[in-house]
Amino acid sequence: NDKSGWIISLLITFKCLFGALAYSIIIGDSFTSLAATTNLPSYLITRTNIIIAISTFVLLPLCSLKSLTALAPFSLLGLGGTLYAALFMAIRLFDGSYLPTGQFYQSIVNKPKFSTGSVLSLNPKIFVLLSMLSTAFISHYNAPRFYKELKQPTSKRFNQVTIWSFSLS
Repeated sequence: NDKSGWIISLLITFKCLFGALAYSIIIGDSFTSLAATTNLPSYLITRTNIIIAISTFVLLPLCSLKSLTALAPFSLLGLGGTLYAALFMAIRLFDGSYLPTGQFYQSIVNKPKFSTGSVLSLNPKIFVLLSMLSTAFISHYNAPRFYKELKQPTSKRFNQVTIWSFSLS
């Protein structure tokens, strides 16, 4: 309907806006912690300045690319980093380093606290989970595009790619 089409456009705009905001929060938190380990002046490693710098010098040029195929090798680099982190998480799990009797337990800044409250009690942190699930859902509307980009697209090949993707992630 021509009269209500603006609602869909508005919702898509807000989804993109809040997606960008979510990623800015992640960038700000992650890179501020990393920058704190450097010897840079304190005004350079503030959260706001890091978000502005990364947005201006990294994200804006990337968003201006006509094709993202140049980034394909970095996808493998990201996968390698994820596997590397998962390997060490598994090592620490099995050697018990973070158990109360483990060698790294005292170094944990924010120790987990498990509630014994009712299942029906609503914790505000549920909204973090909902945000993560919403972001995960974003990839689903790209599925037809992924299918079309396959060489010789068939349901069997798409299923194989999907299984491998979920297995590796």
